[in-house]
Amino acid sequence: MLLDGVPARSCITYAVACEGTEVTTIEGLDEDAVTVELRAAFTREHALQCGYCTPGMLVSARDLVLRLPQADERLIRVGLSGNLCRCTGYVGIVRAVQSVIEARRARNIAPEPGGGRKILGPVGSGHSLRGGADPAEPMRLVENERTSPVADRSVDSIPNFTPAPSRAAV
Repeated sequence: MLLDGVPARSCITYAVACEGTEVTTIEGLDEDAVTVELRAAFTREHALQCGYCTPGMLVSARDLVLRLPQADERLIRVGLSGNLCRCTGYVGIVRAVQSVIEARRARNIAPEPGGGRKILGPVGSGHSLRGGADPAEPMRLVENERTSPVADRSVDSIPNFTPAPSRAAV
């Protein structure tokens, strides 16, 4: 999914983190020209099998296409590394993304600076600008039990802990 235009892992994003953000799922990209082109390339390159990873792959691939018009296989693999696919082996997926990047380059379509991102920061952080926060205001550390000096003591051992034998030793 996209949070404020930035790809985010929907599987680990808490709903509360989406409050006040613009959330776009794969269905919201049905009419998006880049996503349409990627879908066709995924079909052509046999980059689809079970379909479980496909929405995340398409959202991440769209971000790569928009930001990195010179991306090679290595950069594409790194850019897609947050998405896991157990069926395709990634070869078709990488070829599909590469083919869209090359086709756009051949048509002289310039990348969008920052992939259309308006700010840098954690995914979903764009809502703070709409909410009236001053982006120039420095962040302040709020002391709590996790940041207090008392809670910062290192743990040398865990009581009653016996590590399991390693598989190599078995």
